[in-house]
Amino acid sequence: MWPPPLVLLQLAGLLRSAAAVCGSSAQVEACEDIDSYYAPVAALPQPLTPGSLQQALHSIVSSGHDPCSYSTVWSALQVLDEAPGDSSKVQLVYTGSTAPKCLSFSNPGFGQSGECTWNREHLWPRSFGVGDEGPDHTDLHALRPCNAALNTARSNKKFDIMLNAQGQCNVSSCQTPAAPGAAADTASTPGFGDSGGLWTPPAKVRGDIARSIFYMAVRYDGAEAQTSNLQLASSKFSSGSLFGILSTLLNWHALDPPDMEEQERNTKICDLYQHNRNPFVDFPQYAGCIFQGACNFAPTQPPVDDVQAACSALEVCLSVGECSSCTSITQA
Repeated sequence: MWPPPLVLLQLAGLLRSAAAVCGSSAQVEACEDIDSYYAPVAALPQPLTPGSLQQALHSIVSSGHDPCSYSTVWSALQVLDEAPGDSSKVQLVYTGSTAPKCLSFSNPGFGQSGECTWNREHLWPRSFGVGDEGPDHTDLHALRPCNAALNTARSNKKFDIMLNAQGQCNVSSCQTPAAPGAAADTASTPGFGDSGGLWTPPAKVRGDIARSIFYMAVRYDGAEAQTSNLQLASSKFSSGSLFGILSTLLNWHALDPPDMEEQERNTKICDLYQHNRNPFVDFPQYAGCIFQGACNFAPTQPPVDDVQAACSALEVCLSVGECSSCTSITQA
């Protein structure tokens, strides 16, 4: 039987306290007004350049960021990633399925059968410059609920596409699904991220993951204590704070533009928790400017949501053939 009223009240109190931990009403107001929030971008000299846009966005998302504690992350994810139509569960990032909400991984509380099967997945791995301290470690834009076994299986593998249009592996040593329990359209190769290990998440979240990674690369430049200069890499053998794979992430970003669910998650992070936004959810065309130099657009024009338009704006040729007039890029 699902939790009795007392337990649900405990959860509600936990979530209310989580929202209170992470910030002030003034910061909420700043990130809620999109026009005001991105005003520094609108004020940039034209034409835009990758460097000027990246620096402006870094200042915007950093100045209002009020980091949450790592314990607060646990309760925040249960709000941000609540399963549609079922407030008792969360969506899991690599399975395409849901799991019961829990008080914590070590204290499952009202999880079914007394077990909590999920934990907090760092999309940008801690071993690639994030570490165990600092605002990057608890940044909600790059954390998702994840089946615990799949969190371990993914480890710190870089994101890349390893499946053809028929859903079959097209690289050596690839397995699909990525691991037992993963969604059918996932894949992985052996090894850790700095030795060529790769991970393909489900198609439904590939664009979401790409935009989370873009955000991290813009948000963190190593200037703050306990952070590193996070950068996107083109090689599957990169190490340090270089993570990717950039060409694949750009493809996923174009193929899977932000949907209402992702936009609502972005707004909840602003409203309830760390009080900043992911610019690549609000304005997807920013990725093409910063990471490819495709800056021929008005700074705050409405985001594109058509696949062909997004492809043209990003100058990306999608591997599955949605676009016919794009400039090809080489996948690492």
